Amino acid sequence: MNKIEAIDFLKSAGVEMSVRTLQRHVSKGDLSVAYVRGPKGDEADFDGEELRGFAARLMNKTYVTRASSHDNGSGAPATPSAAAEVPALMLTGGARTSGALVELLAAIEAARTASPPPATISDLAHKLRLTVAEAVRYSGLSRGEIERAMAAGKLPTERRGPHGARVIRRSDLESYEKRKV
Repeated sequence: MNKIEAIDFLKSAGVEMSVRTLQRHVSKGDLSVAYVRGPKGDEADFDGEELRGFAARLMNKTYVTRASSHDNGSGAPATPSAAAEVPALMLTGGARTSGALVELLAAIEAARTASPPPATISDLAHKLRLTVAEAVRYSGLSRGEIERAMAAGKLPTERRGPHGARVIRRSDLESYEKRKV
């Protein structure tokens, strides 16, 4: 059976999976595939028995998950409560997951992605250097106007690190605003 038929077979076995995920399992060696000559070139040919065993392994497998696939590289969960054993169906979007588990994972994701409140003007007044976004907020000038002034050399900037964010000294921004008036 080809990739699409394999996906449909897995779906009928209770495992939701995209073609890309199936290809990733093949490249990791979790599943083997033979290629046969088809009318439009080489086509994948999956063995039905192997797919059945693969689906059974996924149904029984548990994973320790992180709150996000975008972790800090340490391999540790983003938050202490984010580590949980979740059936493989949950990771692949299977329909058999419990509603409470889905709600819990949604709450963890919402907490992980919640951003801190933006800095107030009085907070920014104490900073020596401002990012472009902070400079926009502090000065009331548009981002485009600040970027044009930086490009023209009227507003000097520094970089945090070799490829880091551009920062503007607050004193330079204040003097630019005075010159502009």
